[in-house]
Amino acid sequence: MAAGPVPYTADMGEAPAPAADAGSVVLVRPAPDPGGRLQVLLLERPASAHFAPSALVFPGGSVHAADADRGWRALVAGTPSPDPRAPLSLAVAAIRECFEETGVLLVQGPDGRPPGPTVLAGLEPTRERLRDGDAFAFRPALEGAGLRLALDPFPLVGHWITPRELPRRFDTRFFLADLPAGQAPVPDHRGEHVSQRWLTPAAALADGRVGTTQLLPPTRAVLEGLLEAETVAAALAAAASRVVVSECPRLDDLTPERFPGLDLGRVHPELQR
Repeated sequence: MAAGPVPYTADMGEAPAPAADAGSVVLVRPAPDPGGRLQVLLLERPASAHFAPSALVFPGGSVHAADADRGWRALVAGTPSPDPRAPLSLAVAAIRECFEETGVLLVQGPDGRPPGPTVLAGLEPTRERLRDGDAFAFRPALEGAGLRLALDPFPLVGHWITPRELPRRFDTRFFLADLPAGQAPVPDHRGEHVSQRWLTPAAALADGRVGTTQLLPPTRAVLEGLLEAETVAAALAAAASRVVVSECPRLDDLTPERFPGLDLGRVHPELQR
């Protein structure tokens, strides 16, 4: 049985820790079998991770100074989200982190198509530099290869801010994207995630409810928003018309009753203090 919320013992009168801007990609693909429903890519974080150990998450990470470079404006295919909560730097961070963690690159060439295997292979050294922490390597590499960010469509499907009571906080925007033709995620040999799974939203939520896997509230909410979509096209169309509400729950709201299967002390180790 999943443990209930662990009381946080810090002085609640303290100012909350700042929430780092972050971007995440909700990568979907068509069902591999006829008549099946779309699938979502989820990555399992290692048990040793400082944030959300062992949880299933979408690819993503914090915004870097390089993501806000003005030069990105010239490397956009499509229209960035008009939502003020999703500036271009958030989309850049999400796409960069997705490439770094999975090898999937959400860009297009001059012909409007995703890059082929030869181009992707040529960018593998850039991916290694990203994994070494050199976020400034990303834009010049795409520019040199004649590639632009594929932001049409790239709709915002979630905006969650970590509870004010926690010492490690993120202000995360979630973007929906179709898996580019000819690409597939590759395992992470550096251990940033220990497994990757393509699951239907219903299957992922069912596992989370019984505690077989750990799903944070934002992950659950995004998956719930995809339950009605049978196809990738339907999911993208629904996302384009959906109003995204910003969420910043209180720690007391994260209960087993509201989020069955969630072991709060497990995915937020700082609560064990």
